[in-house]
Amino acid sequence: MDQFEALGGEVGFLSDPTEPLSPGDRTKLTRAATAFGMTIVEVEFSSESELDSAVAKLVGQRVDVIYAGATIAANMRGRLIELANRSRLPVVGAGLMFEAGGLFAYTAFIGGVAAGLVAVRLVHAR
Repeated sequence: MDQFEALGGEVGFLSDPTEPLSPGDRTKLTRAATAFGMTIVEVEFSSESELDSAVAKLVGQRVDVIYAGATIAANMRGRLIELANRSRLPVVGAGLMFEAGGLFAYTAFIGGVAAGLVAVRLVHAR
């Protein structure tokens, strides 16, 4: 695992301040990103109509990957994948994200988030 210790890069985190799961997603993502020398760029949005703008902000920040929490993955995954594909950005997310075209789906534990970040860096090296 030593070769993965300092992957670097930026993870775009789409968070919803009205979603009870967002703080837990943030905590898990922070642990995983820190372990791999990555930083987090967080953009908050609270409605589907704000998703395009939120993704555009992450693209403007030149993130390397977009991380979508559970609610976004469940409810807006199709649109998120469409927007991310336009900018050639991989998406890491929960559950059905993979079925919608996301690069990696993970289970809700920290090892899964870390594995997703490693997969993104391996496949999408810049």
